Amino acid sequence: MMNESELMLYKDAAEANSIHASDQLNSDNQQLFDYYNGDLLGNEVDGESQVISTDVYDVVESIMPSLARTFLGHNNVMEFKPLNTSPKEVEAAEQKTIYINELITSQPGSYKSLFDWLKGSLIYKYSALNFGYEEEETVKTVEYVGISDEEFALIDIELKQERDQGIEIEWFEVPREEKDGLRNIEATVKRTKKNYFTEYVNPGDFVITKGATSVSDAAMTGRDKYITKSDLVSMGFSKEIVKDLPQDGTGANTRQEEKLSDQGGADDGNSIHWTGELVKLEIRYLKVDKDEDGISERVKMMCVGDELLSCEPHEIAPYAVLSSIIIPGQLIGTCPAAITKETQLIKSTLLRQTMMNMYQVNSARMAINKNVHKDDLLTTRIGGVVRVRGEENPLNSIAQLPVPFIGDKALMVMQYADAARAQRTGTIPGNAALDANTLNTETATRFKGIEAVSDAKVELMARGIAETGFRDLYAGMLWNVVHFQKEKAEVMALGKPLEIDPRRWLTDQPLTSNVGLGAGDDETVLDNMGTLLQIHERLFQAGSVLTDQTKVYNISKRIVKAMNQRDVGEFFNDPDVQVDTLQAENEQLKQQNAQLEQLAQSHPLAEAENIKAQASLIKAQSDQQTEAAKMIQSQQQFEATMQANMMKFMAETEQKANATIAANDQKTRELVAKLELEYTKIEADTGIDVEGSRI
Repeated sequence: MMNESELMLYKDAAEANSIHASDQLNSDNQQLFDYYNGDLLGNEVDGESQVISTDVYDVVESIMPSLARTFLGHNNVMEFKPLNTSPKEVEAAEQKTIYINELITSQPGSYKSLFDWLKGSLIYKYSALNFGYEEEETVKTVEYVGISDEEFALIDIELKQERDQGIEIEWFEVPREEKDGLRNIEATVKRTKKNYFTEYVNPGDFVITKGATSVSDAAMTGRDKYITKSDLVSMGFSKEIVKDLPQDGTGANTRQEEKLSDQGGADDGNSIHWTGELVKLEIRYLKVDKDEDGISERVKMMCVGDELLSCEPHEIAPYAVLSSIIIPGQLIGTCPAAITKETQLIKSTLLRQTMMNMYQVNSARMAINKNVHKDDLLTTRIGGVVRVRGEENPLNSIAQLPVPFIGDKALMVMQYADAARAQRTGTIPGNAALDANTLNTETATRFKGIEAVSDAKVELMARGIAETGFRDLYAGMLWNVVHFQKEKAEVMALGKPLEIDPRRWLTDQPLTSNVGLGAGDDETVLDNMGTLLQIHERLFQAGSVLTDQTKVYNISKRIVKAMNQRDVGEFFNDPDVQVDTLQAENEQLKQQNAQLEQLAQSHPLAEAENIKAQASLIKAQSDQQTEAAKMIQSQQQFEATMQANMMKFMAETEQKANATIAANDQKTRELVAKLELEYTKIEADTGIDVEGSRI
C-alpha cells in the first residue's frame, strides 16, 4: 500500500508529463486570446499606425450563434436509446434523457458554463468543462424580533420539518430589552447542500497528461482551483488543518494576473481573517496502483502545496474536453482562432501600411530652395503662410514630393485574405469581397450555394463537438446520478411532473446524438416535419397501418421544439399518457352529448314537418289531377272520390308522424343512458368529476 509521500511523488511525476507543464501550449492559448481581444501584436513602431484587424473576433462571433442555437436551445443534444422494446427499457431511456438534460441545462449558472465551454473551443485549441456532484455545508442565521411564545411555537413547528430532512437548527436568545413579554430570538441553520454542477475550466488551470487521446485513457487529469480557506472548510476539511495551509496570493500567480488584467489587475491576496485567505487547490484524478496489486485504479487527490488533503477512489475523471476542429488521433486539436491568426496579422500589416500611405499622401514632404523660410513649413497650420524671397514665381522655390497611393492595391490583397479566411473557417464575409463591377453579375443561386457550403463546415464542427465533449458530459453526468443519488426526484417534463428513480436504471443504454447536418437549422426542421405531417395525414385518410397517433405526436413535438417552445404539453396531448387521452375522450363525449341533445330536440319536429310538407305537395298534385279529371268525369263524382282519398292519406300521415316521434324519443333515452354509463366509468377510473355521471 502506497503511503502519502509515495503518492505525492507519483503525482509530481505525472504532472511533469502533462500539458499543464507545457509553457508553449499555455503561451499559444494566451496569444490566441490576445488576438481575439484585439490586443497589440508586439511589432508596433512608435509614431506609425497601430491599427488592428479583428479577424479572429469576427470569425468567433460569427460561428458562436450557430453553436448556441444548436447546443443551448430547447432540443436534447444527446438521447439515451433503449436496448429493446420492453416498456421498462423504453421508460428508463426516456427518464435518463429527460433528467440528465435537466441537470446539464437547468442548474444555476449552467448556461454560462456551457456558453464559455463552447466559446472556449473557438478561441483555444481545447476547452474543458468540469462536471459532477458535490455536497457543501452552508450556515444561515435567521433573527426573530418581538415574538410571543405562541408565535415561537408555530415557527419551531415549521422549522422542525426542515430538521426532519437532516438540517441542524440551533436556537438562542438575543439579550435585548423585552416589552410585553415578547422575545428576541436567533436561529442558526446548518444545511448540507447537495447539487450537480457544470463549471468551465480556464485552459491555464486544466491538467492532462501529454499524448492522451481521450479523458478516459489519460494517466492523469485535473485542474487548479483558487478558493478561500473558508471554502475548504465548507467542503468538509478540518478547520485546524486548513488554517495552517500555505496561502497562494494572486499577485504571485502569473495566470491569475493575466486573467484579471482587464479588471484592474489582481489584488495582493491579503485578508484580514484567515478564512478569506486564498489557496491553490490542486485536484487530480490519477491512475495509480495504490494497493500494489498490479492493477492501476483511478483515485481523486486534493492537495494544497505539499499537503495531501484527501485521496479516495473515483471511477471516472469528471471532465469533458472538446476541440472545435478535430485532429485525428489527438485529444487536443485546433480552433478557428488559430487558423485565422495569420489572416489577422496580414490584414493588420496591410491596414497599417495603407493608413501610413494615406498620412503621407495627405501630408507629403516638400522640396524647397534657399528662398523659402523653413520655419513656415515646419509649422503645420491650415491656411498658414509660407514666405518666399525674391521676385520669381514661388512655385519655382517649393514643390511637393510625389507619393503614390497604394490603398486600392492593398484593399485587393485584403479581399484575397478575406476569401482565404472564409475558405478556411467557413465564415462568409457577406458582400465585402464584391465591388461595383461584379455586384450585378452575382446571382442568388451562387450565394445560396456558398452559404450552404459555409453552413456545412460550421455544422460539421458542431457534430464533432456533440460526439466528443457532449457525449462525455452526458455519460459522466449519468455516472454521477447513478452513484450518488439515492432517492427519487421530480422534474417537469412536457409541462407535467415526472417522478425519476435512478435506482431502477439497471442497463447501460447507448447515447445517440441529435446534432447533424441541418440539425441546428430550425427552418429546415420545420419544413421537414411539415412534409412528414402531410404524409401522415394522407396515410390516415387512406386507413394505412403505416401511421398512428404516437407518430403524429412525435412529429408535433419536433415542430414545437423547432419553434423554441420548451413545453410541448401546452399545445398537444401525449397519446401514450392516460390522463391526456382520458381528458380528450371526455371532451369528445361532451360534444357528442350536446349533438344528441340537439338532435333529440330538433329531429322529431323536423321529421314531422318534412312529412307535412310531403302531404302538402301531394295535395297540390291532387288538385292538379282534379282539374284534369273534370274533363272526363262529372264534378260531383270526382270530388267525392278525391275527398275520400285525401282523408285516408291524412290519417295515414298523422299515424306515421306519431310513430316517428315515439321511436326518436326511445333512441334519445337509450343514448342518454349510454352516455351516463360512459361518464360514470370515466369518473370511477380517473377520479375526475364528470358532468352527467350517475355518481
